[in-house]
Amino acid sequence: MAEVNTGKAFFTEIEIIKNTNGTETTITESVLQAFGVFEETAEEDFAMLSETAATERYTAFKTFLNNKYPGLDIESILQGDGPIIEDLDMCPI
Repeated sequence: MAEVNTGKAFFTEIEIIKNTNGTETTITESVLQAFGVFEETAEEDFAMLSETAATERYTAFKTFLNNKYPGLDIESILQGDGPIIEDLDMCPI
């Protein structure tokens, strides 16, 4: 199968800033890590997923984060274009 530049780019990490009694802690979570029924994957393999498969993983990742961090407003963190964006320069393929 030939590789095709689709013009799509996927985010792979999210930073969560947690404020506890005035002390901020930055937590980085990655959609590439193992969570739920998903195994850890390399960025190169993730880039080869179909948009449908990537969206399925993102949806599960959001659920995972909401369960891990109660009260987290994941939608406000991921505001904007969402996890899959049009980007002809950043497309890894």
